[in-house]
Amino acid sequence: DWCINNRENYGISALTMSIGDRGRYTSSNCPTWMDQAINNAYNFNLAFTISSGNEGYKNGISYPACSPNAISVGATYDANVGSRTWGSVCSDPTTWADKVVCFTNSHQILDLMAPGAMIVSTVLFGNYGEKAGTSMAAPHVAGTIALMKQTSPSLTVDRILSTLQSTGVPVTDPGNGLTFKRIDALAAVNSILNPGCTTPTNGMVITQSTTFCHGTYNLPNGVRIGASDITLNCNGATLNGPGGWPIDSTGIFNNGYDRVVINNCNVQNYRYGIALNLADFNTLTYNIVNNNDYGMWLESSSSNTLTSNTANNNRAQGFDFRGSSSYSTLTSNTANNNRNGFLFSDSYRNTLTYNTANNNINDGFQFAF
Repeated sequence: DWCINNRENYGISALTMSIGDRGRYTSSNCPTWMDQAINNAYNFNLAFTISSGNEGYKNGISYPACSPNAISVGATYDANVGSRTWGSVCSDPTTWADKVVCFTNSHQILDLMAPGAMIVSTVLFGNYGEKAGTSMAAPHVAGTIALMKQTSPSLTVDRILSTLQSTGVPVTDPGNGLTFKRIDALAAVNSILNPGCTTPTNGMVITQSTTFCHGTYNLPNGVRIGASDITLNCNGATLNGPGGWPIDSTGIFNNGYDRVVINNCNVQNYRYGIALNLADFNTLTYNIVNNNDYGMWLESSSSNTLTSNTANNNRAQGFDFRGSSSYSTLTSNTANNNRNGFLFSDSYRNTLTYNTANNNINDGFQFAF
């Protein structure tokens, strides 16, 4: 009640509660004694996140998490923390990021998952401590909701929950085989900021025109073009590779599709930043491909247009044309601090205008026939 009455004075945007009665409930037998307070918060667009409980139930959750207008939250691991035993409740012989913690109460009515083990946070007397529990998970959701409402203060609880579920990462509870969504704060906020944008996922195949949500994404397998005549607008998003330049890692790979537009992409830490193979009449503009092995790689790909792209600090070439990659137009591209800025190997009749290549180890422009 205090939070509701003081919501405007203190800018309160979400409520969170980490308590439970240790009961095992579904929608058919959930108690109601606290529902009025939860419903009042709901009616004022104040989302109420509540931990689902730590009894290891796989056919029910505790109260008040089971209340219809609460947002119930279970717990996942945030990393591989080794084998864990949780008293007499259960044990996890192996752990990994996004594994559902065995003690998490879950059922079809559970709304979300969030990191709940092992979480470092403040404890009493000005110190830090490492804790685990659905009590650690619920505040992660409340914090994400605060970010969402900072972007759009009028968001309703229903819109908040549906956004968190639609943008979350699927995780499956091995105790009952049910799949839930682990929250993705960046994707949720981006969904509010840029309605209609797409959050890139590892290895995704793009078969229609797509605009990515702005942000930085760790995608060890990058993304793939899967159709001709489409546009990929990265919207300034950064695709971050695995580092170490494994042979098979490519940030954006177009294998055999024509008339594709790729623009506004930042691609780093891959073997190949952007690679085209047997792909003609494509347009690449305003992309940044830095700190890869090869910035842009074109193999047997002709009649492409490259304008205002930047390829710096790549270990091999900034722009590498091979295997009769001919009849392309390169305008106002920059390739600095690579081994070679621009390399054309057995590639003919390309047109270069106003391109810059400075401080490369070997050559700014190299033609090998």
